[in-house]
Amino acid sequence: MKNVWLINPYGTLPNEGWRNYRNVNLAESFSDKGFNVRWFIASFEHRTKAARTENIVFDSFSSEIITTPLYRKNISLSRIYFEYVFGKNLISYVNKNNLELPIVIILVSPSLFYASLIINFAKKNNIKVVIDVLDLWPEHFITVLPKPIKAFSDFLFSPLYYLRNKTLLKADGVVFCSRDFEEKICNKISLSSKLVSYIGTETKDTITKKCYEVVHIVYAGTLGESYDIQKIIDLAIIYELKNKKVVFHIAGGGPLKESVYQASLSLSNLKFHGSLHPVKLDALLSMCHIGLASYASDSSVSMPLKFYDYLCNGLIVLSSLKGEVNEIIESKCVGFNYDANNINQLEGIIDSLLADPKLLKNMSNKCFTLGKNYDYKKQSNEFSSFVIDIL
Repeated sequence: MKNVWLINPYGTLPNEGWRNYRNVNLAESFSDKGFNVRWFIASFEHRTKAARTENIVFDSFSSEIITTPLYRKNISLSRIYFEYVFGKNLISYVNKNNLELPIVIILVSPSLFYASLIINFAKKNNIKVVIDVLDLWPEHFITVLPKPIKAFSDFLFSPLYYLRNKTLLKADGVVFCSRDFEEKICNKISLSSKLVSYIGTETKDTITKKCYEVVHIVYAGTLGESYDIQKIIDLAIIYELKNKKVVFHIAGGGPLKESVYQASLSLSNLKFHGSLHPVKLDALLSMCHIGLASYASDSSVSMPLKFYDYLCNGLIVLSSLKGEVNEIIESKCVGFNYDANNINQLEGIIDSLLADPKLLKNMSNKCFTLGKNYDYKKQSNEFSSFVIDIL
């Protein structure tokens, strides 16, 4: 049987209580096509920092735990050291256990600080490499820079841009999880073999019937400084004063978790759910009418998972993101775009929807229909077929 290796220290395994990660979906697709799949992953989970100690054989792949040092801060020197050690220990692990080599490696990007180790190993052993671009580094780092320094970010991060471009040019194929990412990369380098394959989500055959006596508005995702969470709390205050039949729901975890929790104690129309199991999150989304994609103005996010989840549950999307999401919302009439930090504009959009229940229902059906395009099985099948064509 032909072997495929997925190399990504991050992500979550099926037994860790989160939704199926991109690699899990890819493993299912490759397994269905007759491949044997291994996923090389770090010895702790990125979000919770919970330890992993044993390799597990799942239905479509086996996990290979690579010993790595722990990091506490996501942007730190210890994170860089973690990545380097992951790459070095992975190659030692393969040699020590005398693993049968694959015909192709799917290497995640970002992988700035270990990709060269993997690619050199692959080239030495005549193994094809396909890079899966899930996020943009160093662009992500720019969002945490002080404002006076941001103007010099291109110069400051030029070695990292060079390193990323060099890595991508060595790959046999590159897959992007959004057209925004493809455009940003391909404006700088020319790639002969590339594909856009969205992460997607599990879609449904029918939309859940919604009650419109009270309109439910939800934000589901990370509770951090880059996500404009305070504006959602401010909206809840505004609509409680208006005495409108609107309930705001916030689900997720992160640095602002305590602030959201405290706000929910004093606001009758703000419900905080914490981090939800995928089944419970789906139940929450299915009863809601509007989904918020509230991001800071300098966010590097392109196609967030919440966008797919909102659509497949028939939620109208209100988004502050630029780029592809913005264009889809406008061209497909599945929501409204607003300027980040402009709470008055967002309030006006919500008021217009509250005043027109028929519009709410019609747009909900459009969202549900469009969501079917982002079925994860369809997207994963396109990804695996692209890889097989390269072999």
